[in-house]
Amino acid sequence: MNSLRSSNHPMHFKMELKYRMVLQVILNTDERRYGGQGIVKEEQYLQRTISKRVDGLRNCIEVSLPSRTAQVGVQVMPDFENMKTVFTLGRSSILIQRTYYE
Repeated sequence: MNSLRSSNHPMHFKMELKYRMVLQVILNTDERRYGGQGIVKEEQYLQRTISKRVDGLRNCIEVSLPSRTAQVGVQVMPDFENMKTVFTLGRSSILIQRTYYE
């Protein structure tokens, strides 16, 4: 994880990934129904990696992690050989899995 940016909005993090892929969030505790603030919108749940070097790897994904939230992602087409990756910073965490390679 690298390139932390802070503002009055959610914290944005760039996470380095080896391959280009699409990731889908399946649980986001920032949703109001879970007691969150509703900052991370549903249309942000499906994201593609971007071609930008972070810590030496070619691809990254930018995620927003509002304080005290968790986001869980899963592959659209399961591939159990490439299991989940968990990123944690302070009280926030995100769990993602590869959706598919591009």
